[in-house]
Amino acid sequence: MTIPPAPIMDTTAGTTRPARPGDDTYCGNVVLAKRVQDCLSRLDGVPAHRIGSTVRQGGVMLSGDVALGYQRDVAEAAVRHLDGVRTVDNRIRVVGATQR
Repeated sequence: MTIPPAPIMDTTAGTTRPARPGDDTYCGNVVLAKRVQDCLSRLDGVPAHRIGSTVRQGGVMLSGDVALGYQRDVAEAAVRHLDGVRTVDNRIRVVGATQR
C-alpha cells in the first residue's frame, strides 16, 4: 500500500499543492512552514491571520497586509530567528487601518 504524500500548504494562495516526487526537502519545508505559522500566531499585536507564508529550502516568503509598519518588521524579525530559516523575503504590505 502506497501512502500519498501530504500536501504542502501555501498560505499565501490559500490552496494546497502536492509534494514533488523525489523532493527530499519536502519534510523540512513542512516542518519549517508550521514553525513559521506558530511563531506568527504568538506575536502580540501582529495580525497573523492576515499574513501568509511560503517556504522552500529554508527560504521564507511572507505576504499579506497589515495596518502598521512595526507589525511588518516584528513578523520578519521573529521569523528570521527561527531554526532552519536561511532567508526571508518580506512582501507584507503596510496598507493602514482604513484600507484593509
